[in-house]
Amino acid sequence: MPKSDYVEDFRDIVCDIFDTIIRGEMDAINRAGDLVAESVIERKPVHVIGTGHTLVLAIEVFSRAGELNVYNGLLDAGLSTCNGAGKTGPIERLPGYAKILLDYYKLKKGEVIIVLSN
Repeated sequence: MPKSDYVEDFRDIVCDIFDTIIRGEMDAINRAGDLVAESVIERKPVHVIGTGHTLVLAIEVFSRAGELNVYNGLLDAGLSTCNGAGKTGPIERLPGYAKILLDYYKLKKGEVIIVLSN
């Protein structure tokens, strides 16, 4: 099989996965989009959190030049693989850790939180 066939096969698989997600989750995706849009319009924060490798995505969405300055990265060094990948997993599962973060960042009822996970 020529290499170009592998690329096309991969594209087809990824497109099928996206089509499945869109068919099954479009209502939820639209509701989430509406919540984020309302929050941005009202200048309320949109919090973003990720752990391990997805912490990088949380970093990526806030403090960008030209942004609306509504995105707030819930960044915690304990959740970063930079401090040792072996520590991240147990810390993610530590009972009460989420409450500590929510209290630290002073999140309020009704604010949007985007949880990134792979």
